[in-house]
Amino acid sequence: MLGWSWLFPPYNWHFSARAVEPTTAIFFYGTRLREECEDDPAFGFELMKRVAAIVIQRLQVTRVQLLRLQKESTQKAPPV
Repeated sequence: MLGWSWLFPPYNWHFSARAVEPTTAIFFYGTRLREECEDDPAFGFELMKRVAAIVIQRLQVTRVQLLRLQKESTQKAPPV
C-alpha cells in the first residue's frame, strides 16, 4: 500500500514511489473510496482496520530503525 493520505483530511499527498522492476498495481480514487466507506460503514470499518494494521506495522519498523541508528551514533561518538 502506497500512502494513506486519501483517508485523512486534508487529503494531501506526501510521498511518491517508483517501481524498479515490472509491477502490477491497482489504483483507487480516494474520493470514491471514501464515499463507499460512508455508504457502507461495515466496509469502511474493515478498510480502516486493514489500513491501520499496515500503518502500525510501518511505524514499528520505523521505530526499530530509529533506535538502531541512535545506538550506532552513540557508539561512534567520541567521549566528552
